[in-house]
Amino acid sequence: MRIRLVKQQTGGHLVTAILDDGVEMHVAETDHDHVVPHEISHLALEGTLGFAYGFWGCVSRGALFNGMRVLSGRGEQEALAVSQTVRKEAGARFINAEIMVAAIEENYPGARVGDVEECRELAMKNYTALSDLLAAADLPEATRRWAELVGAWADVPRGGAMERDWVSAAEPIDKDAPVSNQ
Repeated sequence: MRIRLVKQQTGGHLVTAILDDGVEMHVAETDHDHVVPHEISHLALEGTLGFAYGFWGCVSRGALFNGMRVLSGRGEQEALAVSQTVRKEAGARFINAEIMVAAIEENYPGARVGDVEECRELAMKNYTALSDLLAAADLPEATRRWAELVGAWADVPRGGAMERDWVSAAEPIDKDAPVSNQ
């Protein structure tokens, strides 16, 4: 899947995706500045950490979430049916990916903490239901990838775009740990 992030003149962003089967989707749009669009965090962290059914993994299979729509390549009824199937298949794994991304975003090394292991400890403390996943996660690689994408986004001028391919980890892990209420 090819993901395109456009930095709008307002500083907001527009995100579209072209799935491997040619379906084009409107994923997200904001009209206000984001230092780091949340979709970039998902792109960096889910792929590196192996969340096959995180946000981008679900989108790549045809899932639609709030504010999303199919632009071309699939009719509305078919798109809704595919989305329902993918979302049911994903189950709690999608929520766990969202929580993992939030845990790392909130404690990102260099922003609030000094290093990756401090990030891991704080995230484990604040998201206890995901402690086992966080303990095993390759956070150094995930945060390196995140910093790389954050830097690339910072270099995009207003009106410019950044494109990336969605590539999940070679051996995606089904993240079925209990979900935290946080």
